[in-house]
Amino acid sequence: MRSHVAKWGNSLSLRLPKAFVDHLHLKEGDAVDLDVDGGHLRVTPAKPSYELKNLLSEITKDNQPESFDTSPMGQEIL
Repeated sequence: MRSHVAKWGNSLSLRLPKAFVDHLHLKEGDAVDLDVDGGHLRVTPAKPSYELKNLLSEITKDNQPESFDTSPMGQEIL
């Protein structure tokens, strides 16, 4: 499938055909990794990176359990 490089501000952009976007499960705003391999451009969906401080910042009173059971189950020994 052929696409074209276009000017976007001071950069160049490449339009991704819908079939590729669907196959890679991409949506607007998703991060991708770009690599050059043997003269070929490779575009792959970026793996998410998690930082503890960002994950902890999403904890609120509304999304915490009131309590949880810590008693042993199965072959666990405490």
